[in-house]
Amino acid sequence: MQTSYVHAVDNSLTSLARFGVEVSLTVRAVPLTPTHKLYLLNHHEALIGYYQVVRNEEAAFQGEQLSLYDVLGLTAKLFRSTSGPETRDEQEAAFVAESRQFFDSLWNTIATRFD
Repeated sequence: MQTSYVHAVDNSLTSLARFGVEVSLTVRAVPLTPTHKLYLLNHHEALIGYYQVVRNEEAAFQGEQLSLYDVLGLTAKLFRSTSGPETRDEQEAAFVAESRQFFDSLWNTIATRFD
């Protein structure tokens, strides 16, 4: 699933080049169960969506039924914050800055190249 998602995002962003938009995408993975999705755009915007945790008793691995918890990310609603000209207040701008620091802390420590 992760590979399909990365290829879909890459394809969508690459298609913007036809309209003269400069796009680059680098993907890394972290060895953590995700609890949210965070998109940082142009250093001034953050989109965040929280995953819902559900019990999954239908899972199987090598013929063995498993009872586990799963996260629902595809339906997560995204909330927008900005630190640019459209910012509502200092708290919103601080949220974007803190989100960037959180992202950078993962990227620069435990994230590994995603192929």
